[in-house]
Amino acid sequence: MKKTILLGSLLSLGTLVHSQTVITLENPSAPEGFSQTSALTTEYSAQGVIFSGPSAGQGGAILQDVSFPTTSFYGAGNSFLAFNSAASYPIGPETLTFDAAHGNVSIEVSGQIGSQQVTMNAYDSLDSLLDSTTITAGASWSLLSVSGPDISKVVISFSGNIATFNDLSFDAAVPTPEPGTLALAGLGLAGIAALRRKK
Repeated sequence: MKKTILLGSLLSLGTLVHSQTVITLENPSAPEGFSQTSALTTEYSAQGVIFSGPSAGQGGAILQDVSFPTTSFYGAGNSFLAFNSAASYPIGPETLTFDAAHGNVSIEVSGQIGSQQVTMNAYDSLDSLLDSTTITAGASWSLLSVSGPDISKVVISFSGNIATFNDLSFDAAVPTPEPGTLALAGLGLAGIAALRRKK
């Protein structure tokens, strides 16, 4: 019993490693125009994330890349999350809410026409700002990422009318023992064995 308690206590001293989830936002059946689809919401909830726009029914939608030909030259795949602030519903900012806390969140972004400022803010479960990153996005794909302890949601905003996003990834923290922790566990067990021999 004492051996089990000691071993469990030592292993609990381990650090966190990160298990990455990648959502490519690929949908072969996605339409080519906003009028044929609706805002992305819970389609990726099984993978641990929910999407929402500034109001109910608003936010980005999954479209085929033929609607935005400039991105097809940069390996975007067949579809992506698209916004057009001149339309009625596919507008930002976009909020991504996770079902568990994460240490890093990243997404590929293209500004499509010209260049624009794209910002991603990371928040914890108490809505405290953990990190903020702003990049200048042009027609090619650029990586936008934030990091921090216990990211529960991110909010993505952009200064232009049109923007597309692809390849969302986030890290889930998983506790695992360090090699040093395993060595401590070994020493602890050796000490228990020595005490038992003395008895």
